[in-house]
Amino acid sequence: MNPIRHLRPLALLALIPTGISHAATPEEVTSAYFDKLKAGEYQAACEHFAPEAVKGIAGIVDKLAGSGDEGETLKQFLGESATPESIAKMSPMDKCKRFMETVFKQIEGVRFSKFEVIGTVAEGDDLRHVVARTTIEMGGSEIEAVDVSSLKKAGDSWGLLLSADLEAMVSQLDSLFGGE
Repeated sequence: MNPIRHLRPLALLALIPTGISHAATPEEVTSAYFDKLKAGEYQAACEHFAPEAVKGIAGIVDKLAGSGDEGETLKQFLGESATPESIAKMSPMDKCKRFMETVFKQIEGVRFSKFEVIGTVAEGDDLRHVVARTTIEMGGSEIEAVDVSSLKKAGDSWGLLLSADLEAMVSQLDSLFGGE
C-alpha cells in the first residue's frame, strides 16, 4: 500500500487558502490567485506565492523525488514523466508549478467558482491575513468555506504564504521519509 496516497486530498485543501505578485494589495494578490485557480491556470497561480512558500513546495517535491519511490507516488504528485533526475534539475518555481499542475489536474470534477474577500487583518507592517469566502463546485454540489490566506510583503509586493495544512503535509512527509 502506498503510505502517502492519503496526502493527495490534503494537498488540494492545503493549497486552496494560500501564493509574489505584482498586484498592489493583499486582497488583489489573493483574488488574482483564485482567478488563476478558477481558470485552471495552476502553474500561473504559483507566481502569487511568497518566495518562502515556493521554497516550501519545492521542498515537498524534493522529498517526493528523494523518497526512493520512482513509481506511483512520484508520478501522482509530479506527473508521468517525473524522475528523481528530472526533478533535481528544476528550479524551485518550476517544482512548485509542476506540483500544482499535477495535483489539481488529478482532482476531477472540482471547479473553483466564487471568491469574495470579506476583510483583511493587519499584523505588523509586512503581514496580512485576508479572510475570504470561497465556493468550490464538486459533483454537482457547491461547497462554501471561509478561508484565511496569509500574505507577506517582500519589497513592494505581497506574496501568499503556505497554509498550516501544507506546513503539516511537509512535516508528515519528513516523518514518512526519515526527516528530522
